[in-house]
Amino acid sequence: MNRHVKFILVAAILASLGFALAAIGWRVHLVQNLGLTLRPRPLAPFILLAVPAVLALVLWRAERHLAEHIPGVSEENPRHLQASLVFAFVFTALCTAWMGLLYVAARPPEGAQVVRLAVGLLGLTVALRGGLFAKLAPPALERPFDRDAWTRAALRLGWGAVGVGLVLIAAAALLPLKALFFACLAAALALVMLGLALRRAVRAR
Repeated sequence: MNRHVKFILVAAILASLGFALAAIGWRVHLVQNLGLTLRPRPLAPFILLAVPAVLALVLWRAERHLAEHIPGVSEENPRHLQASLVFAFVFTALCTAWMGLLYVAARPPEGAQVVRLAVGLLGLTVALRGGLFAKLAPPALERPFDRDAWTRAALRLGWGAVGVGLVLIAAAALLPLKALFFACLAAALALVMLGLALRRAVRAR
């Protein structure tokens, strides 16, 4: 793993842990020392602390994956994996900070614009990565498989992801929040279906 990438990932883990500990400590101070009455959130501390733990586990597994040189999507898979990790870790750290703010706030701040910005950023990332994925070479697998079928499925996945990303950007700007939630679910389902089609193409012979 690139050392600069690892530095960013470790920094995101430490930031998530710092946000979690700060939120939990500040909540204890507000309730125990200042006597404020806050909305009960019994699961919030466990969720906040679980986030950096899960990120650390993902980083450990990703390092092993890259060190073992397991064939992936293509020879360029390590670069794509690291780019995905950077976005996911930084995005998750920001989400942890937002969850921590909600945990200590007597009245949750207006989050509509934050939600729209997060969905728009997610859509942009999906679109950019889809465009790159569509240009990747076939997998470096030892066993035989239909390379032409994989190429066609990869093109569908890549450009389909571009379309999903653009739809998410438009939805973030135009849809009400409730409808935006269902749009995100539909986008996730579409990506999963495209990914399953690609896996079938890899297994087919």
